[in-house]
Amino acid sequence: DASPHENQNLIESVGMVGISNHLAEVARLVKKYAPYKETVLVRGENGTGKEKIARAIHEQSPREKGPFVTVNCTAITESLFESELFGYEKGAFTGAAQQKQGKFELADGGTIVLDEIGEMSPYLQAKLLRVIETKEIERLGDVKKRKIDARIIATTNKDITKEIKEGRFREDLYFRLAQIHITVPPLRERKEDIPILIETYLLAFSKDSGEFKHIDKDVCDLLTEYDWPGNVRELVNSIKRAVIMCDGNHITLDDLPLHLKNKRRLDANTYSDTLLDDAISATEKQMIIDALKKTKGSQVKAAKLLGISERSMWYRVKKYGIVD
Repeated sequence: DASPHENQNLIESVGMVGISNHLAEVARLVKKYAPYKETVLVRGENGTGKEKIARAIHEQSPREKGPFVTVNCTAITESLFESELFGYEKGAFTGAAQQKQGKFELADGGTIVLDEIGEMSPYLQAKLLRVIETKEIERLGDVKKRKIDARIIATTNKDITKEIKEGRFREDLYFRLAQIHITVPPLRERKEDIPILIETYLLAFSKDSGEFKHIDKDVCDLLTEYDWPGNVRELVNSIKRAVIMCDGNHITLDDLPLHLKNKRRLDANTYSDTLLDDAISATEKQMIIDALKKTKGSQVKAAKLLGISERSMWYRVKKYGIVD
């Protein structure tokens, strides 16, 4: 294995942040695949940074000066998807007042990223397969085929082999997409990257606020121990929130999201002689006290912070005898 310093240099060379062997392997594959035209499939859980990997491939490739076009396959309905991908001619359908280029044409000479391709319907999968095989697209309402030169990078958070078995994904398309592939590891499998991610994003967010924030060691330790089900995206959002919530120069446990503070309290207690309901009540009471402290006693604002109704907040304040 390479040293953390060697890993960091390799990872930074493709625009990513970390020192782990897992991420260094991803960076190595980015460099290996970048010069070619072949389609790449990037797999990984939500929040792992799959689109960032796709952009790194584009920026390391001979196409770096060409367009980089992203299509969110989860956000477009099937009825609109075809016109978005392939474009349309004037009058092709009601509302088509003028000609429009599709995403593939816009990506000509560059890269098109099909984000979360596992959400694409079988009908559109067949259309996409034809584009990959012929390198041609056809606008809606047009009989003319147009040659396109766009490298396709597809991303997915799904187990595509399972989707194939259950009839939701075409096996022939999968084989065309996954000729070369990269799997992005979840953050819980590369915890050594967490401190450097914290430092990087803390610096970036501090620059935005105009005041540098330091992070206490116990906070950094907690963030490193946590499993981050939302991966890098969740970590980034938590750091951003902590910078906003921090009143001084030092980020403390009080500035973290409530579920992280709650985890520290649960870790600090064994509850060996306490009933589960009592333990839950104690945690709930403490969370309400913290929220009221943060909002200077405003039950309305505290309720919003905790994601509960004002009535629920009033009931709990009465139940636990909290003086606000």
